[in-house]
Amino acid sequence: MNRIIELKQIERQLILYDVFRYFEEVTFRDIEFVLPGLGKRMIQRDIKDLTDAGLIHVSYDRSRQAYVSLEEETNLPEADAEGHCG
Repeated sequence: MNRIIELKQIERQLILYDVFRYFEEVTFRDIEFVLPGLGKRMIQRDIKDLTDAGLIHVSYDRSRQAYVSLEEETNLPEADAEGHCG
């Protein structure tokens, strides 16, 4: 059964926060894996909210087609060969 769970904004943002906390590079495909059924624009707004609040420090890198951590030092796991975190 293919069910999409509806989440409140704060719930979505907490999930995104965890994703960005553990991985240096995150693609939209990675986000869609953990938050299926969300529109790209909604994801972008949630990431902007987290960035504006100073909770995450990321920037979108077009060449990698992924959000990349701007943290100077991280103790985060490496992404796989394709750059995916999941």
